[in-house]
Amino acid sequence: MSELYAKIYYDFRERVRHLDTDNQRVIIHVKDVNDEPPYFINRPLPMQTVVQLNAAPNTPVFTLQARDPDTDHNIHYFIVRDRTGGRFEVDERSGVVRTRGTDPFQLDMEYVLYVKAEDQDEKL
Repeated sequence: MSELYAKIYYDFRERVRHLDTDNQRVIIHVKDVNDEPPYFINRPLPMQTVVQLNAAPNTPVFTLQARDPDTDHNIHYFIVRDRTGGRFEVDERSGVVRTRGTDPFQLDMEYVLYVKAEDQDEKL
């Protein structure tokens, strides 16, 4: 989604002298205010996925998806709490969660990441 604009037209009449007038059209572009935070659209919450026991480093395991009601092109993703021992990373722009490092995954282990979606003004 790109930035939202509306066109508003005003006609101004300017009186220069007693009977002389002139008209000028002024075009005002109204830009949407960045006042709504992004939100995750992945379902169900909490988001879950399965990782292969022998997954190599840099293996994509999940793609986070967030939407911003104002504009979608400035969303960034950040890990805010990592309960995985550093086994995962998130691409700031794409939201792709990948394996990281060479520590082996353990069978029947639950790894938990807390990720934040952020635009230039608001945080989720």
